[in-house]
Amino acid sequence: MNIGVNNGNKIYYPRKMRTGWCVAHEIIAAGVKMERFGTKYRTYREAYEAAERMNINQSVGDGHKQETT
Repeated sequence: MNIGVNNGNKIYYPRKMRTGWCVAHEIIAAGVKMERFGTKYRTYREAYEAAERMNINQSVGDGHKQETT
């Protein structure tokens, strides 16, 4: 699975945290690949749906629009 930057666009994906889930994406800064985390969610389904919306918004050209619940 290729997670990270796809043709210059970020790919958002759900990530398991110590408690709950979040939406994450990878960035490269100074040649080092890092993972950034966003809003926390209680279930995988909520995080997956949020990541899917963010990927769709980005592909449409709306950029990063993270919704709060």
